[in-house]
Amino acid sequence: MYRFNIRFDPDDATAQQAAEYLLSLRHGNRNRFVIEAILAQMPGKEHVTLMEELRRVIREEIRSMPVSSLTVNVANTATAAGTAAEDQDENDNAVLEDLALFE
Repeated sequence: MYRFNIRFDPDDATAQQAAEYLLSLRHGNRNRFVIEAILAQMPGKEHVTLMEELRRVIREEIRSMPVSSLTVNVANTATAAGTAAEDQDENDNAVLEDLALFE
C-alpha cells in the first residue's frame, strides 16, 4: 500500500477549489478520483472515457432485460404475430439503433 500526502496552497484559488472538491467526495471516491486523474495524464495509456463506460453499462443492462419489461404503448396499432426469437431480435436491433444515436 502506498500513502501520499498532498498539500494545497491556500493562497492559490484553483488549488483551494480542488481541495474543496476532494473534501466533498467520500473517502473511497477520493482515492478513485486521484487514481483516474493520474492515469489519464500518463503518456501512452488509453483509458475508457466516462461516456464510453456509460454506453457499455447501458447496453449490458438493456440486453439483460427480459422483453416483457420493455413495454411500448402504441395507440390503434395492430402487431404482427411472430415468434419470441423474432421479437427478441427485433427489440435488440431497435435498442442498438437507439443507442447508436448517442455516439
